[in-house]
Amino acid sequence: MSNSEINTTAEIPPFETVDNPYLLAPGMLCVVACASQAMLIVIARGLQGDYSARTFLWVQSLAQITQQLGILQLALCGALGDNFCIVLTTDTECKVVNYLIWFNFLLPDWLAVPVALDRINALKFPVWYKKNCTQKNAWWVISPIFLFVLILLLPKALFNVAVAKNICVTGSGAYDNFLSLSGLPAVVVIAIATLILSALIRNKKKEKEKEDEAQQQMTVALMISSATYAVFGTIQYLLMSYAYLNLNSAEEKEQFLMTLGLAQVVGSFGIVLRIPVLLYLKPMRAALKRGLRI
Repeated sequence: MSNSEINTTAEIPPFETVDNPYLLAPGMLCVVACASQAMLIVIARGLQGDYSARTFLWVQSLAQITQQLGILQLALCGALGDNFCIVLTTDTECKVVNYLIWFNFLLPDWLAVPVALDRINALKFPVWYKKNCTQKNAWWVISPIFLFVLILLLPKALFNVAVAKNICVTGSGAYDNFLSLSGLPAVVVIAIATLILSALIRNKKKEKEKEDEAQQQMTVALMISSATYAVFGTIQYLLMSYAYLNLNSAEEKEQFLMTLGLAQVVGSFGIVLRIPVLLYLKPMRAALKRGLRI
């Protein structure tokens, strides 16, 4: 079997069932990641001020929860068998269900981009930001991201066919393999934005420019959150890339899935880590209490 043939069928998601109990590890971490993102939604609710970042945070966190629940289902499928799988056997199921699975998988990474860019606008253009970047106006940024991911996945909805149980392909191995790494550019943008934000903060301190307390809280919190997301997201996608590049035979399918499982562990751990890092800051603890109305 050629390398291109294997890579065309060995896609994620959904995984082929391998009854490997070790795949429960990323699944259990997904549960913790969901809980941490629920807490982040509460923090966003408790932050003060009418800023677009609050909307970006809770929407991205909600998308992250649905993504992690999807990965949990895949982990249970791989570890415990078909009773926990979404079974796709027809072309129509592949076109509709697989399309939605991929949308759920990719959306959070791209929604994290405006979270990172928000603070750059706030520091670089403070007057314009305060006037225009409200919670309501954040949807003018979020909506095009939804549309972008939907269009990116359009070949899935148009050309997906079922070649085996739970194996859906478009007929283009290059596209199917590209799609598994298509969130990486978003992570790169987040990393670059975090570096720019860090430089802007240092310049403001040198120039002793004042910023209102709510903005300061938001700036520090989102810089830390974005930095954590970028570091662990990069490692996650590098592991996924390694898995695909080293899939050279059908016998290596289980090792392929184990590497992808490790990638998801890293990604989920990065999601979980954002919360204790944020709660280390007193303003974020105060925002959590306000969000809980304590």
